Amino acid sequence: MVYLSFFLRGFSFLIIAPYATRLIPPDYWGAVLSAQALGLWVTLILDYGFSVTATRNLVSLINNKLSISSAISGIYTAKLILLMPSVMVVALGVHFSSLKNYTVLSLFIVFWAAAQSFGPVWYFQATDRLHIYALTDIFSRLLYMLLIFIFLRGPEDYYLVIVLQFLTILISTIVQCTIMSLEMGSKIFKLSFAEGVNALRSGWSISIFTIITSVYTAAGIFILGIFVPSHQVAVYGNADRLARAGLSMFGPINQIIAPRIYSLMHQGFRESIKYIYRISAFYFPVAVLIFFFIILLAKPAITILFGDSYIESVNILRLLGLLFPIIALNTILSSFILIPLGKDNYVTVVYSIASALSLGAMIILIPHVGIVGMAYSVIIPEAFALISLGFQVYKILRRNLAES
Repeated sequence: MVYLSFFLRGFSFLIIAPYATRLIPPDYWGAVLSAQALGLWVTLILDYGFSVTATRNLVSLINNKLSISSAISGIYTAKLILLMPSVMVVALGVHFSSLKNYTVLSLFIVFWAAAQSFGPVWYFQATDRLHIYALTDIFSRLLYMLLIFIFLRGPEDYYLVIVLQFLTILISTIVQCTIMSLEMGSKIFKLSFAEGVNALRSGWSISIFTIITSVYTAAGIFILGIFVPSHQVAVYGNADRLARAGLSMFGPINQIIAPRIYSLMHQGFRESIKYIYRISAFYFPVAVLIFFFIILLAKPAITILFGDSYIESVNILRLLGLLFPIIALNTILSSFILIPLGKDNYVTVVYSIASALSLGAMIILIPHVGIVGMAYSVIIPEAFALISLGFQVYKILRRNLAES
């Protein structure tokens, strides 16, 4: 159930794309992708790392219903506090991009982001019932796709891609909050400024890291829209969303591998490294194989999914295919080695610098080489991270071998 939810989250866009892109002109489709990217960035602001910090906090309070109720109240108070800067981010983003020409999309960005981020995934994670969250999420995404096929009938309906997404996510969030309220009582929605401030303090570091690294992931397509026309955003955005959907499929694998590595680290460094070597012998070659498949199949994939009018997306997809082997190595180095060894701060610093490099590359490259420059602006930070993480792992391995 959880994996089906994960799959639909990554691929529901690709399921509706062949239908939507043949009805919606590239200019409008680019605006939709830009609005979704800005909305996703605002979602990260509103989420504020609570999927990690709130889950951890609620687990520690699992036998104290009153304390859990207070903690949940603090989380929702914090989210309401964060709504103001979120509205400001959207207002500025719309003003400095082509989205100012698309009023309905602009209005629904905050609504969609709020509906998405107010879903209490952290509650169901803490109570070990993520399948309930997954079930409601699956229903909302299936309903969304069905409504798209029913109501999206022509170019003038482009705004429904965002509006229907907001409505279906809102239904899911209401159901999830109702279940939580029935179990914990309605007091969980009573505002508490003090608890809200405490929640903001606890999630500060993770939130900053997430927002910084989202510059070249979640917000990349939106930033591109500041520099290039909407139809070029559509060309790049199609390739980017397809590549990101593929990369998201490594998520469930990582969730299975990481706990095993944490367990082995307690038994000894040498045993955990042996396990990581065995995993890497499968993990990295699969990523390389996917890269070669992208080189060979990019053209038919783009034409089938998006149509002949997006043939320029083929070369962008091939460039972004480089992300598969690079990110696979970065995942091995960071998530499988450095973070289990307690080197979280080093990883945070590396990706913060990588984000700054990406933003600088966007500013320099996009005005000169357009969407190709955007693709390089995504690859450059990951390549930098690979070199930096690899150097640190090399030092750790050399030191441990010398000690043994």
